[in-house]
Amino acid sequence: MWNSIKKGFEFVTRVMVGGNEPDADSSDFSPETGTATADVDTDILDNAIDNRDRAVKLIVDTMKSAIGTTASALAHLVIWVQVDSPDYDPLAYAWADDKMLDNLRLALDNAMLEAVGAGSITLRFAVKEDIKASRTVVKNALYCSWQIPEPETHTDGHNNARISLISGSGSLEQEYYILDGEKKSVYHIGRGHTGQHSGSYRINDIVIENAPADETAMQANSFVSSAHADIIYRNNRFYLKACPGGCRSTGGSPTKLIHNEKALELSDVHSMHPINHGDMIELGKSVLLLFSSDKQ
Repeated sequence: MWNSIKKGFEFVTRVMVGGNEPDADSSDFSPETGTATADVDTDILDNAIDNRDRAVKLIVDTMKSAIGTTASALAHLVIWVQVDSPDYDPLAYAWADDKMLDNLRLALDNAMLEAVGAGSITLRFAVKEDIKASRTVVKNALYCSWQIPEPETHTDGHNNARISLISGSGSLEQEYYILDGEKKSVYHIGRGHTGQHSGSYRINDIVIENAPADETAMQANSFVSSAHADIIYRNNRFYLKACPGGCRSTGGSPTKLIHNEKALELSDVHSMHPINHGDMIELGKSVLLLFSSDKQ
């Protein structure tokens, strides 16, 4: 099985480099028979650097029909990585990282595909049934789709919000925190007053207590990173975004947004998720914050 998978990727790579392109999509082409097949169900694991390069080449190849276009519908590209379970091992997908997105942007530009992902390129990890794919790159492994951004709205007023703690779920340094979108566009959330993110220090605006006296709170807070998440104010509303310390795909603890009693785990550190009045934010395993907005 492993050798068959490896041969399949080596064949696709040789075809792309050599320019002898198969008639079928690269994800459905069999190196053994030279015909289309549905048997290439694979994860692209071998070496993180090699597989990162292979993934980029395969994604670019699926976009070739868009060479030269300026279509705005292609501006926000989503790369879906299929994982085996919601509690997947991030090391098994080490090739799917920020470096891959950087390499992909460069490769798209070099291939005259500047319109593809011109606005954003987002990486998402999901089990098969949760993937919203419009284009298959590698069956049962890698997919692409496009998202339509919410239209920008401009109003005369601005939005204030409040962050407070759900009782018994940890501890904050203050009873509550006021978010004023007119005064500040990014509010950092983390354990302690300072945190490290991408090699630089940051000051947290919403502070989870680092050493609470209560033992239960101490245990709950211990699963919160010093650079866990951000609340971002844009276009008159607030959004939640995970930081590396608050995202399991980057080796951190989970961050979840709970809306209408349904929890959504933030699967990457690039996407922003709108927060509504009454939503809860779960940090780590049990710290729960309540978001209350002036605009209900």
